[in-house]
Amino acid sequence: MSQTKDIFEQTDAGSSPAQAVTPGQSGDPKEVEDLRRALDECRFKADILHEIPTPVMAVDREYRVIYMNAAGAKALGKSADAVVGQYCFNLFNTGHCNTENCQVKKAMQQDGVFTSDTVARLPSGELPIRYTGKPIKNDKG
Repeated sequence: MSQTKDIFEQTDAGSSPAQAVTPGQSGDPKEVEDLRRALDECRFKADILHEIPTPVMAVDREYRVIYMNAAGAKALGKSADAVVGQYCFNLFNTGHCNTENCQVKKAMQQDGVFTSDTVARLPSGELPIRYTGKPIKNDKG
């Protein structure tokens, strides 16, 4: 396994790239540069996603927020970091939440893309929304 692939896998497991390189590893300069480029590209793409003026959210299988862009956080009156780990149904409080009408639930259960309209009950008041659920999987499912 290449050092770069090993570093990415360790980073996915919770280590930072700096922690993923263990003492004593020489680190091929080309692999290190490739890793820097890959990280820069990831940061650039994350910045684009964060700047989209439409709310974008990702949840885990238990509906805990693992990512929310700035527009989504702004709609909730919170920071993006403050919503990570919270349950989406507690944040958006729609009529679909915790029911079979939840498009995110359908997407995960049926491995498809589902869209619907509902009303989010936000701290700022009720907001009609159209939302789409789509499962995003890694190589482990």
